[in-house]
Amino acid sequence: MYIPFVEHITEMSSEQFEKCVEQILIDMSSNLNNCQIIHDRKIKSSDGEYQIDVSVEFDAFGVHYLTLVECKLHKSSIKRELVQLLYDKIRATGAQKGILFSTANYQSGAITYAKEHGIALVHIIDGKLTYETRSHQSIAIEPPNLACFQNYIGVFLQETDSSTIQCSYDNGCVEGLGQFLLSSK
Repeated sequence: MYIPFVEHITEMSSEQFEKCVEQILIDMSSNLNNCQIIHDRKIKSSDGEYQIDVSVEFDAFGVHYLTLVECKLHKSSIKRELVQLLYDKIRATGAQKGILFSTANYQSGAITYAKEHGIALVHIIDGKLTYETRSHQSIAIEPPNLACFQNYIGVFLQETDSSTIQCSYDNGCVEGLGQFLLSSK
């Protein structure tokens, strides 16, 4: 079972990580009007130029929206400061939303800051981590060969009003991100 504060190191290359993020964004964007996903984009603002890993632009409710997406291929936990850097880029570029994808887990301060500033957090994990077993012994059990898992899945993390962490896997991740993009906060 996936627990957001326990380390689960996902081994993948930069290319695999980018393709995984790209696929989640493509799945998420199917209901968005005039959606354009741009990888490795430079956006100029009054205080300089910013490199954005992925940008998502779309139209909704007669308004053009810009979402900045940062991809962090890290092994150590994502700290609040990295979420703050994304928030600074959002403000400087005039974007409406931000999403941070990571191969590492998020520290609680990062999750709280993201909630307060309208930033979505997604943890990319190995698909086999969704396989859960129960035993009296604490030994690792590999999933059976017949189990069909995606290599990697996204886990959408949200802090709820009661200060607990809610995790939405795969389809829930895509649905949660879609709702996040169209929400006012």
